[in-house]
Amino acid sequence: MSIKKTLLVVSFLVSFTFVSCTDSKIESPKLTEITICQWGQALIYLPLYIAQEKGFFGDEGLKVKIINGGGDDLTWAAVTSGNAQFGIADPTMVAIQDEQGGVPGKVIGSIVSRVSFWAITFDKKVRQIKSPVDFRGNTVACFKFPNTAHALALKTFKNGNLEVGKDVNIVPVNYEAVLAQLKNKEANIAMVLEPAASIAIEQGARIVYSYPEDWGSFSFTGLTTTQKYIDENPDVVQRVVNALERAMRFARVDFDGTVSVGKKAFPDLSENVIKMATKRMLEEKTLPESILVDENGWLKALQLCVDVEKLKKLPEKNFIDNRFALKAIDKYENIKKK
Repeated sequence: MSIKKTLLVVSFLVSFTFVSCTDSKIESPKLTEITICQWGQALIYLPLYIAQEKGFFGDEGLKVKIINGGGDDLTWAAVTSGNAQFGIADPTMVAIQDEQGGVPGKVIGSIVSRVSFWAITFDKKVRQIKSPVDFRGNTVACFKFPNTAHALALKTFKNGNLEVGKDVNIVPVNYEAVLAQLKNKEANIAMVLEPAASIAIEQGARIVYSYPEDWGSFSFTGLTTTQKYIDENPDVVQRVVNALERAMRFARVDFDGTVSVGKKAFPDLSENVIKMATKRMLEEKTLPESILVDENGWLKALQLCVDVEKLKKLPEKNFIDNRFALKAIDKYENIKKK
């Protein structure tokens, strides 16, 4: 083969390789990168971890970074500042901040659809609490104001005509210190989330009051974003909601798979604790059957804010945007029918 022909072959091979590499890059679409800010790492947010671990976000063309806000107000602040595109925390913060002249936002999905607190105790003298009045004479540890737990405690005591400091006492503490208050006997009842409830039960505690059973539907944790982001990125919003809807359906049909995700998210917890907590969240429906925001549950959450003066009055604005949830539900219902 002549030098001229050899150069032509080499030139062809180089060109072919370049085109092939270029084509392969074109065939692999770039993932849309977004950040979701959660209140903190909590087992009650299992749908978020399922969507991430099982690749549901990836299937929607998303690369998701999850960060912790450290509080309901701080989570929404991360969204409004642009440090995150979506928030997972108390959804009423959207209404509270709006009343104060903050950035307009919307609640576009339900992550926890009932009050996800359980009152637990190690004290054998504490009776089962069948109504709010039964809290009389007890000292209750709960998260600090303005956390939802504090507001719920105040409202529950008010429903039982109990005066705080006289008929019942509250010990406001940080999230990590609630169980310690029971062990140190600074309180004899504690309001806890999962997995704290199941951890305590494994250590000999018992549940004396179930908030999800007593309160029913309640917008405890929502998926939020700004109105501006919805207007500018409706497709991304839809894909996020799709992935989370799929995760909720997964949790309902694959218990073992859901426990496996929970174990990976909380490697220091025993499998028994994860199983107990997951079973409780499914049975008491704190883990939603769908991402759709229930209007009645939303109104109850707003009314609680008014009752404990986190809101001056019930807002006239509509902060719920269920368009994306309805499309996601329709998508997976159609897939199920095929």
